[in-house]
Amino acid sequence: MWVVVYHFKNYLPPIPMLAQNIVGFGYIAVDFFFILSGFVIAYSYFNNLKEPNRKKLKIFFLKRFARVYPLHGLILIAYLIVPLAYYLKKDFVPDEFSASYYFLSALLVQNWGFTNTLAWNVPAWSISAEFAAYLLFPIMCIGLNKLGRLQHYVFTLIILQIFLIFIFKAREYESIGFDIVNLGTYRCLIEFAMGSILAKIYLDNFKLIRFQSILTFGLGFTLFIFMIIFLITDYYLAPVAVCLIIYGSLFLPTIVIKTITVPPLLYLGKISYSIYLVHYLVREVFKLFMANNQEIEDFNLLLLYVAVVVALSVLLYEYYEKPAKSYILNRYLHRI
Repeated sequence: MWVVVYHFKNYLPPIPMLAQNIVGFGYIAVDFFFILSGFVIAYSYFNNLKEPNRKKLKIFFLKRFARVYPLHGLILIAYLIVPLAYYLKKDFVPDEFSASYYFLSALLVQNWGFTNTLAWNVPAWSISAEFAAYLLFPIMCIGLNKLGRLQHYVFTLIILQIFLIFIFKAREYESIGFDIVNLGTYRCLIEFAMGSILAKIYLDNFKLIRFQSILTFGLGFTLFIFMIIFLITDYYLAPVAVCLIIYGSLFLPTIVIKTITVPPLLYLGKISYSIYLVHYLVREVFKLFMANNQEIEDFNLLLLYVAVVVALSVLLYEYYEKPAKSYILNRYLHRI
């Protein structure tokens, strides 16, 4: 939802400066996703893939395909409504709806350097980048298996952070969100690797006691707030803050965990993939049919838009995303 609100930050009613800054950093939710995804994937699959074979690789890639592609494919098909609507209204069909980009999107390689723009379902660039991370993950596992000491993990994390800073600083970019077409996949790979290293640290039983976990989580949260309040260049602090928040949260006291994992938030997390992929399509439809091809500037219309996105995401999750994943796994997993 942070990303959804970010895409409409210019049309929100007057809000306090801090709230404006928080909304303005909404694109950082993607970086949180990359690092968290790296952690979850490595935690789930490292022990199987540290010594990979053909069967293990097939299982891994089938599960990843079943998780990300069905919804991506459905939204991509539904997106055909937009250029068709432009055509039927006798309007100029924007160049962004090109057949070549659509084909690349269908293959999930649209953000691999084959184009110089973002088009169709724009947020899906991150799914393309994540797909690249999946393909490289078995190699990451072999490398992670060579690490065993905490200082090796920390050193590798520092190197990755320095490299991330370098690729943006070298081009004099002021934000990690710049130049997604050229740097988005590198951004994903680096942060996915950082998350994978965090998982390997956890799997190797480098645990934190209660005080250390609170301190680690608090430091990460403080860095994040510091970045937002003082508008610090995000690639200096955001990945570090996210890593500290994720690892510190693993060992927080039970009462704290229960406080931040209430059922509504957990369910919002479950439907977050649907929200992320469908919100841009709904935005395009609203612009075409309810905002006269303009941006959604009316606040009441914006509230309606958010409600539609959430409702549609629930339906997609319950009646398509989950069933499609189960169908693919039940049909093909036993054949491997």
